[in-house]
Amino acid sequence: MITPEAFKSAWQRVDENLIACTREQVEGLGLRDETMHFLRDAGLPDDAAPFLSFGYLAEGRLRGVDEIFKVRESLSGYKAIGFDGNGCPVCIEAGQGDRIVCLDHDQDFEAVFVNASVAQLAETLLAYRDFVEEVLAGNGRQAGFDETFTDAQFGRLERQIAAIDGQAAQPGGFWNRELQTLLANRAYYRQAKGDRSL
Repeated sequence: MITPEAFKSAWQRVDENLIACTREQVEGLGLRDETMHFLRDAGLPDDAAPFLSFGYLAEGRLRGVDEIFKVRESLSGYKAIGFDGNGCPVCIEAGQGDRIVCLDHDQDFEAVFVNASVAQLAETLLAYRDFVEEVLAGNGRQAGFDETFTDAQFGRLERQIAAIDGQAAQPGGFWNRELQTLLANRAYYRQAKGDRSL
């Protein structure tokens, strides 16, 4: 598992957009020591592919989803750290090993597994960012990303995600859905490009 120092160094080779927490933001919330350590010493990017934002880390003490969205108190253990491209909160589930979940606000805040820990989330973000950078570097930044990644590049990302966090690669989870979306988008754009060439 990646250390906060190793993640920070690797991430900042490309981006300087990490948001680290203070001790006051994370203490007394029922988080594990290693979670608090990672958030204080490295943090997470303010935004990252695929369409994730961790801006809640910059808003002071981490708050429960119940407080932010004014929903049932039983969601108070889900400490919001960001949100996905649909505005669904990405959370640390305090008291449950600090696993990372995305709460689907269109499905009564049903929890969708993201990663088993904040460190594994960070390492997966790094793998995804490196995948995007590799595809863009190989095809030019003007090339359509969704249609240009190769099967080999996709397979490498899929294996990396599984190696970082085996559960993250399982069907129904956030990262598995993102991988399936990549494939669906590639097929769509390739089909559309083929139709235009007729």
